[in-house]
Amino acid sequence: GAVAQRLLTLERARIAARGAEATLAGSLKLDDTLEFKTDGALQKFDPSAFARVPAASLSATFAASGRIGPQPDVRAAVDFGPSTLMGERLSGVLKGRLQGSRLSDADIALDWAGNSLSAHGAFGGTAADALDWAVDAQHPGALRALTGLALSGRISGSGRLAGTLATPHGTLQLSLRALSLGERGSIARADLEAGLAPGKDGQLHLSLDAADLRS
Repeated sequence: GAVAQRLLTLERARIAARGAEATLAGSLKLDDTLEFKTDGALQKFDPSAFARVPAASLSATFAASGRIGPQPDVRAAVDFGPSTLMGERLSGVLKGRLQGSRLSDADIALDWAGNSLSAHGAFGGTAADALDWAVDAQHPGALRALTGLALSGRISGSGRLAGTLATPHGTLQLSLRALSLGERGSIARADLEAGLAPGKDGQLHLSLDAADLRS
């Protein structure tokens, strides 16, 4: 790296160990804004070698740019190549912009072990912001390492999170089908709908329709 005219520059750094590799390049302004730009790549990277997190083999490209002060404004993107998390396949993309407490330009599409998560939109800035999301867990058994439960069946849902952190509102629909909770029981069918109306005094609506719950 080098420092010139209050600009710290890293032309390119490469770290390789145990079959894994990481490359990184970037720049950082040494002023009140801490404006930065960085990009890099991972190949078969396992974060559990450095922290108490689930084992993984991550291959991805990433980029981020923006400033830290006087208020954070950061754009970031991660694009996963062939990867695994807790022994299950992981793929997808993560993109977004964070301006203070507002998330915008969110574009998330992840698939892990046949379970998908997507989200698009914005949240946290104005009443007009809306973040639409969907989840479809067709193979919930992959979550056993996290939940301790031998799950099977299907969990799917979608919804919209809108507004600001102070006055959020939105909707949620969740569907459970032939869900087994291992020794804790099973649910043949359940459908949940929820809605929170706009405003500080927005009403919360809940509706649950379930059948054949066993424990």
